[in-house]
Amino acid sequence: TETLDIPVIVGGGIRNAETASEKVKTGASIIVTGTVIEENSSLMSELADAIHWKN
Repeated sequence: TETLDIPVIVGGGIRNAETASEKVKTGASIIVTGTVIEENSSLMSELADAIHWKN
C-alpha cells in the first residue's frame, strides 16, 4: 500500500461546527464553506473553534 502526503480539501454540506469538526477529525486538511458564512457570518468563529482541536 502506498500513501500520499497531500492535503485533503472537503467542501459542500458544511453548515455547522459539528460537521466541520467531524470532517477535520476524519482527515480533512482544509474545509471549504460558502453559503453558510454568507447567511450567518457570526458562525465563522464557532467553525474556527471546532476545527482547531488538539489531539
